[in-house]
Amino acid sequence: MNIRGTTHTLLHSDVLATVAGLAAGSAAAAATGWYLTRTARTIADLHVEVTDANQRAFTDPLTGLGNRAAFDAAARDTAQTCRAMFGRPLVCLLIDIEAFKQINDTHGHAAGDRALITTAHVLEDLLNSYGTVARIGGDEFAAILAAPTDQDPNAWATRLAWAGRTALTRLTQAAGGPVVRITVGIAVADPQYVTWQALLARADDAMYRARNRDLAVTHQPTDADEPVVTYRPNIRRRDQRRPGTPLQFRQVTAA
Repeated sequence: MNIRGTTHTLLHSDVLATVAGLAAGSAAAAATGWYLTRTARTIADLHVEVTDANQRAFTDPLTGLGNRAAFDAAARDTAQTCRAMFGRPLVCLLIDIEAFKQINDTHGHAAGDRALITTAHVLEDLLNSYGTVARIGGDEFAAILAAPTDQDPNAWATRLAWAGRTALTRLTQAAGGPVVRITVGIAVADPQYVTWQALLARADDAMYRARNRDLAVTHQPTDADEPVVTYRPNIRRRDQRRPGTPLQFRQVTAA
């Protein structure tokens, strides 16, 4: 019996079996690696799709601002933040483009879209550092803001509203298209005692009061029994004020 030859054959068979096992293991590992890579890519793709879907669900497609759903979520969060800061004033602005239907009817819907987009950009630049501004429907925008604690929140919100109105009017005048003006309703409250939904309703009421009285900016006080208050620039004509001079406001009570 040739033991050496038999041993050599057995060793050769073991080597082949080992190599085959390693090859099979490598193939399995490769298959597993491919599967894991494919799965990871699928999960990443799904994550992107879900993120995009969520963004679309909370974004106004025309202006790029948040929509009503985004505003509601931001208002809830901002109110919670203000409550946590021991009653930091919560401010709501409701903004309406004046004579928007006339812009559409006279200049076309493309001009109406440009008016909405320009208004959105002006409001976003002005208000985003204080809170959230959104297009909540049609030609209406809303902002929910945390007022600074070292200023009167009513006067502070009024200055913002007038700044937005002035900037938008000047910008659209310079562009040569239809001039866009806004009406703003302002409501201020302590979020410890007033919900953001009630604050939005008060701002809405203030805006419609302003529109019906041909006022640009009107404030609805916290106490509904109090008279509506509006702030107007303390000048009679624009040319009485030197360029660059800050606007001074006087308080007017509207019955």
